[in-house]
Amino acid sequence: VDETGVEVPDWVTLFDLIPFFEEIKAARDNLHPEWADLPIISGLAGTYIELYYPNEMIANVAAVQVSGYEFFKGQGDGETVFNIYATDEYRNVAKLAKKYVDEGLAPYGKFDEDQAIFNSGALIGVLPQGYIEIREDMYPFTTRLKPANLSIMSTAYVQACMNAIPVQSKNPERTMMLLNLLNTDKELGTLIRFGIEGEDYALEENGHLDPYKGSNNAGVTSMNDLSYYIWYGHHFGNIVNTVLPNQVTPEFPTKLAALNDNSHQDGNIGFIMDPEPITNEIAACANIISEYHNTTYLMGGMVEDVDAAVDEFVAKLEANGSQKIVDEIQKQLTEWRKSVGKPTK
Repeated sequence: VDETGVEVPDWVTLFDLIPFFEEIKAARDNLHPEWADLPIISGLAGTYIELYYPNEMIANVAAVQVSGYEFFKGQGDGETVFNIYATDEYRNVAKLAKKYVDEGLAPYGKFDEDQAIFNSGALIGVLPQGYIEIREDMYPFTTRLKPANLSIMSTAYVQACMNAIPVQSKNPERTMMLLNLLNTDKELGTLIRFGIEGEDYALEENGHLDPYKGSNNAGVTSMNDLSYYIWYGHHFGNIVNTVLPNQVTPEFPTKLAALNDNSHQDGNIGFIMDPEPITNEIAACANIISEYHNTTYLMGGMVEDVDAAVDEFVAKLEANGSQKIVDEIQKQLTEWRKSVGKPTK
C-alpha cells in the first residue's frame, strides 16, 4: 500500500474491496513485473459467503437475513428461514471465486503453503476475523488493520464467548462463584491467560505484560513457542479483566466496548433451535456441504461449469432433507419471535 499509494477503502462487504484489489494488483505488477503472475490475496476465493453477503447462519443450510438490510433478495427481514446454498447469492459467490482465479486475483489450488510469498510482501494481506487491533510487526512487513464497517452480533457468536452452569452441576452455587471470579478478579484473569509472573511473563513500566521477558521464554522468538499464552482467552470470560499484553494499546478496552456498542444487534439474538427433530437431516446435509462447499471445489474457483455444480449441490441437499431443516427451523423461529414480540413470517 505504501509503495503504490493506493489507499484501502472503507468497506462493508468484499464487493467494496474488489476494485481496490484490481487497482493495487495492476500497480504492484507495474512496479514489480516479477510478481505479475502472482495473485494479490490468497483468501479471496474462500468459504466465507458472509463476507460477500452478511447473514445470520442458524444451522447447516438454514440462514436468515440480517434485519435492516437486504443482502439476499426477497428473503424477508430476519423472520424468514431459507436454504443459503439455494440462493442466487450463493451461486454468484461460486462464480466470483472462479472469476477471481481466472483473472489472477486469487490463486488456483494450493498456494504458498510455506508462506514465503506472503512474507515477502508480494500480497496485499489476509482476510482474518476477530481482530480489534494488530501489531505493526505481526508479519515480516509493516501491517495495518482495516476492519469492516458492519459488525453483526448473533446468537452463534455470543454463544462462542459465553460460560454457563450445566443443569447437571452438583454445586451450581460454587460454579457461579468461580464464574464471577473469572469475570471480575483481574489477578485470576491474568493468571489463566498468561501464566505466572516472572516465569511466563514480566510486567512492563506501562502496566502491560511482555511474555517474552518471562524466565521460561528466554530465547523464544515465536508466539507459538511461548510457555503459556492464551489471548484473547474469550472462553475464560471478560477479556479485559486482565493485565493487557503489550501487543495491544491501552485503548483496547475502549475499542472493544465501542465495537460491541455499535454492532448490529437487532436480529435473532437469543434464538437457539432444537435440532432433535432434524438430527438425521442435518448430519446428511453436512456431508453434502463438505463435499461441495470447500476451497478445493466450488469456493476455490476450480469448477468450469459453476451452474451445473451448484444445481447438483442443491439437488443433493434437497434429496437429503434440506427443506425439512428449513421448515422445522422456520416453525421454531416463528414461535420464538412471537414470544419476544418480533414480527413473524
